[in-house]
Amino acid sequence: MFRCLLIAAWLFCSGVLRANQDDPVPSGQELISDVLAQFPSDPIDLKGDILCRKRHGIPLKELKFEVRMRLGEEKPSVVYKIMDAFGRHLETLAVAPDPAKGCAYSCKKGDSEEDAPVPNLFEPIQETDITWADLSLGFLRWTNATVTGRQEVRGRRCFVVLVSPASSDCAAAGTGATPYAAVRVWIDEKLHFMLQAQGLDANGREIRTLWVRSVKKMGERWMVKDIEVQSDPSRRTKLTVREINGTDSAASGGSRDEQATEDVLQPEPVQDTR
Repeated sequence: MFRCLLIAAWLFCSGVLRANQDDPVPSGQELISDVLAQFPSDPIDLKGDILCRKRHGIPLKELKFEVRMRLGEEKPSVVYKIMDAFGRHLETLAVAPDPAKGCAYSCKKGDSEEDAPVPNLFEPIQETDITWADLSLGFLRWTNATVTGRQEVRGRRCFVVLVSPASSDCAAAGTGATPYAAVRVWIDEKLHFMLQAQGLDANGREIRTLWVRSVKKMGERWMVKDIEVQSDPSRRTKLTVREINGTDSAASGGSRDEQATEDVLQPEPVQDTR
């Protein structure tokens, strides 16, 4: 299994129902392994938008992104491209997972073909709340995982799993030291995909939260359409998938599966965003 987990893979989670709620609670490592085991090896190409906005809706930064994922090839790779609102290339990060050595990273700036220094993976991307480490979801590769309880998220019953890094995990995480002493992860009890994650500092204080905002079933897989990340209480950054393998993700083919599962997550409660 690759030591580097990529959000492009997480966007496609298996729709197979799991154990009944009355069954014994799986271990934390079993749940994390189930999440990882669902990721596809098929070629995946994604396009979408990144919007950073204040809590009351004023846009602060608008970007576009592309992800080219080839995890099933002999030399697996994932390439992330960040563009401005007009489609001009700003940054490209290529990740080459290796089961023995972790991940190798390379970076390019703008349209240049020359390699640039690899950024700190925990620094914000283009003044948003999303970091390269958020996109890699490397905490799901940490070896310490414990189930701490159950909780409902958006109408879905979830296991709450606390994951923390061993020293070997930190060594393989890439550039930059992790600011997280632990990450709390909410995993859907039936489908075993991640609905929420919360980064904690050494004092247990929440320093970053990632939410799944909407999902859709395409064929036999669940697709995450929207996620949000927040580190600054005054603003949030939303990542929206617009296109998958050349097909508009918002278009509906009218199939019963797609229509029946569009609203698998309950609507969010109205919040005061003043």
